[in-house]
Amino acid sequence: MAKGQFNPSMVNAIFKRDGGRCIYCGALAQEIDHVIPFEWGGKQIRSNGVCACIKCNRQKRDSPNDITFFTRAIFWLLQQEEDVTWMDDFVPK
Repeated sequence: MAKGQFNPSMVNAIFKRDGGRCIYCGALAQEIDHVIPFEWGGKQIRSNGVCACIKCNRQKRDSPNDITFFTRAIFWLLQQEEDVTWMDDFVPK
């Protein structure tokens, strides 16, 4: 497993939780997106991963200051009753 990737059991759990759909646009998901990017100090935990289609995941990566993606993801995680309290201590790099 490469650095910055979720382990296979975590990927399966996230796909199951999110119904295999991109939480940003509703398309079929092909990837797991780090809500808080790994490179920024985001954790490799279930509550930091959401299903994403390739298009949305690339768009988010290419627009790091667009908080729309972060807002949608965090709201989705809260609706799924995920514990996102770890984000309280997050400080962007």
